[in-house]
Amino acid sequence: MRKVLNGIFVGLGFFFLAIGTVGIFLPILPTVKFYLLALICFAKGSTRLHAWFKGTKLYKKHLESFVQGRGMKLKTKIAIMVPVTLAIGFAIVRMDILPMRIMLAALLLGKHYYFWFRIKTLDAKASRRWGGTMSDKEKKMHILVAYSSRTGNTKMIAEAIYEKLSAEPCHQTEIFPVDDAPPADTYDLVFLGFWADKGTADPEAKKYFETLKNKPLALFFTAGISPDSQHAKDILANARALLDKSNCVLEQSFRCQGKIDPELLASRREASPERLARLEEASRHPDAADRKTPRILPKLF
Repeated sequence: MRKVLNGIFVGLGFFFLAIGTVGIFLPILPTVKFYLLALICFAKGSTRLHAWFKGTKLYKKHLESFVQGRGMKLKTKIAIMVPVTLAIGFAIVRMDILPMRIMLAALLLGKHYYFWFRIKTLDAKASRRWGGTMSDKEKKMHILVAYSSRTGNTKMIAEAIYEKLSAEPCHQTEIFPVDDAPPADTYDLVFLGFWADKGTADPEAKKYFETLKNKPLALFFTAGISPDSQHAKDILANARALLDKSNCVLEQSFRCQGKIDPELLASRREASPERLARLEEASRHPDAADRKTPRILPKLF
């Protein structure tokens, strides 16, 4: 069911992206609003497409400053409104039907009111803060969030970390499943998430561990046990051992309980009442508290 919903959101995302892009050339369509809808749909349907869209020139030109700073740079407003005004103005002059001319004039006035009085115009200082030209001291920290997830637990935590970091203007954050993650060489900090398998990181995550060299690193993982148990601490220790020859610096770590794979759970129906109680507790995680602000973030920033 989740895959179907993801597919629907991705389809809607591309639909709104196409309409918004048409709106660049056909002023009657509100490009910014449709791009916002596309951004929301991609966020719901695919973290990879969400990250891709945020890296496009269309997003950076028309939406980035608005999303991050709740405003637009003056040159962005001018670049949008000049062709809009010319196109609608030409239509008004050429239109013979008076009600249509009045409607187009009202539309044009509404657009100008919205852009100039409802969307804040960022000054030069704010423009630099929200992604404009920056000095070396102001450059954004480039962060990678890579994760491996079997039941969706680790993905939930990865997305929570990504959303938190993306809200900070001083961070340029990207998120990928480990199978699609780019090399970590160009990133200033790497968040690597995995699900616990046989007392250590899962096989897919292990492969990415092997590619890491000389990087500041934050680890997070999910498992069907209490994050404060000795077993959870042993899992983290075993994962850290995978970095012994990498010269990576482990800045912080985060352990989170998560529901167990249903196939594995079915094989344990004859478990003791105590164990069944632990499994029942695990099925409630990651919960809203786990995802709201993962404890890994305050310790790092």
